[in-house]
Amino acid sequence: AILLLYMIAKVELLATSGGSVWSFGECQGAGPAIIVTQTLARLTAPLLIKTRDYVDEQGPKYKFYSFFVEAKHLVTWHRAFFGIMTSFGVAFTLYGMQKSMILMLVVFSAVHFSGRYAEYLLGGVMGDYLGATICVTEIALLAILSLLTKIDEHEEFVLDLVSNFMEVATGTISLQSFIDEILLDDRKLALVRFGSVLFFTAIWCANVGHPPVFVRTKVAEKGKTNEIQIALNNNNERKPMAKEPAIALEKFLDNKKQDFQSCYDAVRSYLDSLAKPVGSLGTLEDWGARLASLQGSSKPSAEKVACLIFAGDHGVAK
Repeated sequence: AILLLYMIAKVELLATSGGSVWSFGECQGAGPAIIVTQTLARLTAPLLIKTRDYVDEQGPKYKFYSFFVEAKHLVTWHRAFFGIMTSFGVAFTLYGMQKSMILMLVVFSAVHFSGRYAEYLLGGVMGDYLGATICVTEIALLAILSLLTKIDEHEEFVLDLVSNFMEVATGTISLQSFIDEILLDDRKLALVRFGSVLFFTAIWCANVGHPPVFVRTKVAEKGKTNEIQIALNNNNERKPMAKEPAIALEKFLDNKKQDFQSCYDAVRSYLDSLAKPVGSLGTLEDWGARLASLQGSSKPSAEKVACLIFAGDHGVAK
């Protein structure tokens, strides 16, 4: 249902953009909007991975995603900065300096607030959460572009709405007349519906479930209910991550008390945690794990390789 809502919102926002107009720094329409929102929305993923811990999902597909745990060490600030500048370049080429700066501010805001919420709920980010952040950010960027494209119309609408409120406050028109005017104006009626949704959502969030992310510290200090306190403590705990897993593996293999199977399993776990698809090297991973276990080293050597060939014409060979 949420994905369907995302698709509908995206299509509706693109429909309001109109036909594509391609001009350096002054593009308009759905085509440029798709390019810039897709580019900027995906910038949130590397920035979240860099600034937050990646949580091992431990689900049925965890082996295919466990290598993302090490992605934090691969996404350096140099690469993150390159992604920021590349995305900004795309936005600047299509929409110019002013609009591109506003869109980048939306992206950085999404990274900040999404990161805080992820730390509160999960203790970090994970694959599905990154995808959801991309989708929400894309909708936000499309909405901002729609506002910026028709800023004159929106300004006129806001001034008219403020004027109506002032007339009601001063008694120039009756409240019933104001309500009737809202019911006849689709834009004003849509704004009322949107405000109603936000109002009831805020009430729901305030009374159901754990406290929101922005008040968790105050609630923890007051010590409200053991259940909330335990949840807050668990969410705020940072799981230690091994900065040098190769060193830890070397120490494990160097322990002569470890049997072959334990060493083999440790090496295979280390290989699965690397930034590559699990099992992508085939039998080479199996033989590498065997050699590392036999030699007691995370960097096994195979310098002198010999191949023994046995041949015979007796019955055993047949």
